Amino acid sequence: MRALLALFALVQISAADFLEIRQVVEARKGAKTYEAPRPPGQEQNAPAEKLTVSDELIIGDRHLAEASPVEEQDGTSVAVKLNPEGEQRMIAATKDGKPGVLRLAVIIDGKIRTAPVVNSVPLGKNFQISGTSPEEAKELTNKLRAAIEAAKKAEAEKGEKKE
Repeated sequence: MRALLALFALVQISAADFLEIRQVVEARKGAKTYEAPRPPGQEQNAPAEKLTVSDELIIGDRHLAEASPVEEQDGTSVAVKLNPEGEQRMIAATKDGKPGVLRLAVIIDGKIRTAPVVNSVPLGKNFQISGTSPEEAKELTNKLRAAIEAAKKAEAEKGEKKE
């Protein structure tokens, strides 16, 4: 499961969200295409992979509950926990996916961080963004926590306006 979670990560960032998770889809005219980072171990001269992502948001900042750095034998990662709405959205988005075929993109600050193949479905409320140095993990954790707080504040302000 840990390997699956490390593999799972396709994120796209919009102007409103720091972190987004969207499904990778077939390229089509007018769709947003991103360059994905080369997988570790691939030649530096190899061309970057071009990925097209769905217009439909699976997870955004408002679906995040927690973020924390995790020390591992092979490096540092960032553990992310979704709130109940985020968990239900993740389950709904992945439950009918074909293991080994379904890909999700994790986009952070407008750039794909990773785009792994999902090996087991459905995914739930916990996942990890791996391949980070301790400094990168700390910075990413701080940014995610700030995004969580900003989303909570926006929701609270929305609630106040309704009253």
